[in-house]
Parts: sequence; structure tokens; C-alpha cells
Amino acid sequence: MKFFKENSYDIIKLYITQIGIAIFSFMMYSAVGMINPDSTVPIVFSVIVSVFSTGFFFALLYCSAWEWGGKDKIRIDAGKMSPHSLKGLKMSLFANVPNFLFTVLGIISFLFCLFGIDSVFAVIGSICALIFRFTEMMYQGIVQAIFQGLKDGEKNLLFLTVESVAFFAFSLLSALVTHFGYVMGTKEKKLFAFIKNNKKYE
Repeated sequence: MKFFKENSYDIIKLYITQIGIAIFSFMMYSAVGMINPDSTVPIVFSVIVSVFSTGFFFALLYCSAWEWGGKDKIRIDAGKMSPHSLKGLKMSLFANVPNFLFTVLGIISFLFCLFGIDSVFAVIGSICALIFRFTEMMYQGIVQAIFQGLKDGEKNLLFLTVESVAFFAFSLLSALVTHFGYVMGTKEKKLFAFIKNNKKYE
């Protein structure tokens, strides 16, 4: 908990960034939905929106983590702090706790439903799916396009289970992106070298 308290501002900032991108994605999906629903165009555009939103989100994570790594390098070189190569990863894992919670509950609930135990678990799974579909809206188009063929009738239990796993995997991927950005920042290596950063770290 000490780590969370020391980095709570940036951890919360990571989650707020995710929610911001999710809302942006929702607005883009809504615009796509206004196209004739009988055509295949909305599906194509929803995937494009999802890829763009996910890429934009990961770019924001990388740039933010790179800045944190750059600032920490100054302090490390000055002897004010010890190296912590997993700091970016730990921060992102903390920020993803809500995502992990709802996707894991969704996975467990839908697995119970697949085995015929679908009383209270169906309700829990549906609520969790509703939450993580919104808070991780940017991944929705990609996930649906990949696993659309798994839908199995009205309940779609197999699709919902795999969908929950996919959203969990995307949360892990976002943590790895943040980790990568932080490590690159501590080494002062720029992935986006064409972006000039005039900030001076203190």
C-alpha cells in the first residue's frame, strides 16, 4: 500500500485517461451506428474506431510513462532515489485493478453458466460485462470482430466468456505498454523520436 500512496496521483490519472478514451470511443461508435445498420459498413468502421482508439490510448500510456521514467532518471542520477525498473508496471497494474476485478468476475460467472449453473451467476456476469464493456470501450470493436463467430444463440455464453478473457488480456497489454514506456524513459530512449519534448524535469 505504501507504493500506491506514493504514486496514487499518477495511478488515478492512468485510470481517468482510460475512462476518457472509453467515452471518446463510445461517441465514435455512436456516430458509426448512425450508418445504415443493414450494411457491413458499421462493422468495418467499428473495427477502425476500435483500432484507432486503442492505439491512441496506448500511445498516451507510453508517453506518460516515458515522462515518469525520464523524471525518475534525473533523481536516480542525483542519488535521490533507487532504481525501480518495475515501477511503471506496478502503477499500471494498480490502475487496472477495476478492469481485472470485473473481467475475472465475468469469466468465472460465465464459466459457471456454461456448466449449467446460471442462476445468480448470469446476473453477476451480465453486470460485470456491462461495466467492463463501457470502461474498456476502445477494445470492443476489435474483440467483437475477432470472436463474433463464437456467438451461440440467445445467451451467447461462449462468446461472453471469451470476450471477458479478451478484455482481461487487453488490460494486461496496457500494463505492459506502460512498463515499456517507463523503461524507455529511464534509458532516455525515444520510440517516437519525431516528437519533440521541451519539458525540463526537476
